Amino acid sequence: MHTLVKIDPASGIPIYKQIVRSILYAVDNKLITQGQQIPSINEIRDAYSISRDTVIKAYQELKTRGIIASSPGKGYYISTSYSYTRRNIFLLLDGFTTYREIFYNAFKDKLGSQAVIDLYFHHYNSNVYTTLLHQANGHYTEYVIVPLTDKLCFDWLQNNLSYKNLYILDLGNEMYGKHYPSVCQNFEKDIYQSFLSSAELFRKYDRLVMVWGEPPDQYRNLIKQRISLGLSRFSREIGLPIIMIDDMKDKTVECGECYFVPNDFDLVTAIEQVRTKKFKLGKDVGLISHNENPLKEVVANGITTLSTDFQEMGRKMASMILKDEKGHFENPSSLIIRGSL
Repeated sequence: MHTLVKIDPASGIPIYKQIVRSILYAVDNKLITQGQQIPSINEIRDAYSISRDTVIKAYQELKTRGIIASSPGKGYYISTSYSYTRRNIFLLLDGFTTYREIFYNAFKDKLGSQAVIDLYFHHYNSNVYTTLLHQANGHYTEYVIVPLTDKLCFDWLQNNLSYKNLYILDLGNEMYGKHYPSVCQNFEKDIYQSFLSSAELFRKYDRLVMVWGEPPDQYRNLIKQRISLGLSRFSREIGLPIIMIDDMKDKTVECGECYFVPNDFDLVTAIEQVRTKKFKLGKDVGLISHNENPLKEVVANGITTLSTDFQEMGRKMASMILKDEKGHFENPSSLIIRGSL
């Protein structure tokens, strides 16, 4: 039975990986079928004079992938008719928003039947973040996360998860550089280039107002910093004055102003003020939101939105996993022009 496993000591491939590949090959080529036993840990150890821990590590990965299972009296056996392409993915997002749902659906659809996804949220809480990752460590074939950017979280990842099966979303290049494969946004470049491409629409306003409105934490503060740099560069280039405030409680909407409002609660407040003052959006007052969702297409005759393509982000991340790509990709963003600008 141990002949299912092929080990070449001269190969540069780790022995536990050779064991994994042997079993996957046997399943994929119908050399062994669902319910059949595979060699025991001790059989493999004795046949190839390798450590027991090496075999345990291989079998743990196969269990994680859902390929094998074990039970008292039966030992290890094939638990699925799926081929080696089936993956078990840990997905950790910041929160469940409409645009994250768009990402998730595209990610899931692209993976199809080739993967099972377990979805979690850290809500920018570092304790939740590290606890979830600690509990998941070693139980999944791939890990896809929206990272927190503080040093403790960075160090935890560095010390606990292999770069080979960890993928980063959104701000990965800011904190993690080339340590891990990623699909990220370049917030500073995106807002500068997107606004500049529609500069003529901004010239009818007297000034630009950014109303940040997001709760303070290291992750969102870094996004704020990058967006602010892009906006400032844009305002200098076209000669449009800019002010930056924390939320709409600090500001009354005035004629001749164009507002960039990332937070949806502030967006509602701004729209209410425009209606109360009987201003006309896109003429008296400009209004731009951040991150597309279907409601923004119909609210107030259409809200202009700066957004990355979350469907493309989901598809690209799934493709990287399926093809075992390890690159670093900037996800495209654009200004979706509607009546509010």
